[in-house]
Amino acid sequence: MFSASLQPFNTFGVNANCRNLIKIYSEQDIYDTLLTYESPYKIIGGGSNILLAGDLEATVLINQIKGIQVVDEDEDHVLVTVGGGENWHNLVLWSISHNLSGLQNLSLIPGSVGA
Repeated sequence: MFSASLQPFNTFGVNANCRNLIKIYSEQDIYDTLLTYESPYKIIGGGSNILLAGDLEATVLINQIKGIQVVDEDEDHVLVTVGGGENWHNLVLWSISHNLSGLQNLSLIPGSVGA
């Protein structure tokens, strides 16, 4: 039985449905979902790298896990942890605003970091 529309969650706007649609905001949400809903599971981010060909007989998790954090830094390197639900272009802008080079040529790519 299909109960949730995926149309707002894919950039092509394909009218497809899934069994269950769960937005996840934390690791705990993932754990709770796995305990509550039966497999199979599909995880999507911003929906810009998928083309749905029809309904999904699955529980779909929408990755909304946010956060950008510098976890380690020295004179040559910066280690950054980023939530998979962060918007990719916003991460690029964040890196530029923090004088971190390397991502600027990847600006304006649609979707999320975890995609």
